[in-house]
This record gives sequence, structure tokens and C-alpha cells, in this order.
Amino acid sequence: MKTQHTLGPLTVHGPCPTNASEYNIRTPDGGIVAIIGRGHHGQPLPPAMSQAAADLFAAAPDLLAALENILNARCFRNDLALEHHAALDQCRDAIAKAKGGTK
Repeated sequence: MKTQHTLGPLTVHGPCPTNASEYNIRTPDGGIVAIIGRGHHGQPLPPAMSQAAADLFAAAPDLLAALENILNARCFRNDLALEHHAALDQCRDAIAKAKGGTK
């Protein structure tokens, strides 16, 4: 069974009043889908690293939608430069990974 991605928009809440390294990622209805801020063996991450990770996590549904829109655009020609084909392959791989694929 393929993993279903979390629908956005996701929002970042934090830092936590009792742990400056902890951020919650929440769904529109307030459900918590992730808590960011702990590293190996539960050690707190540096606050800036936690904030950056939380921001990227929350942006993931928007990034996935943007990649899908790029691939669905009808403006691509068959004579694209090789580096453009490579970029489109990266988009396909990232989408597959986000949806539980192997890339």
C-alpha cells in the first residue's frame, strides 16, 4: 500500500514555551502531524535547525503540488536541453518519494 501524503496547508507552531527547540506541525483542523526538535537519543536540536526543519516540513504539501503542476504543464517540448530533462526527472523522483515510492 502506498503512503498517503498529508494534505496542506500545514502550519508551524512554536517554539514550545518549555523547549525552545520544539515546534509542532499542524493540520488546518489543529491536529498535530509532527513534533520537530529532538535529535539522536532525544537530545534537543539547536533552535535554528528545528525552525528550519519545521518550515520545510510544513512546506512539503505545497512543494509537492508545485512539482506536480510543473510536470502537468503542457509547455514542455521534446527538444528541451538535456539539463531540463534531468530536472524533470528530479521532479518525478521527488514526487514518487513523497508518495511512498522508492526514489
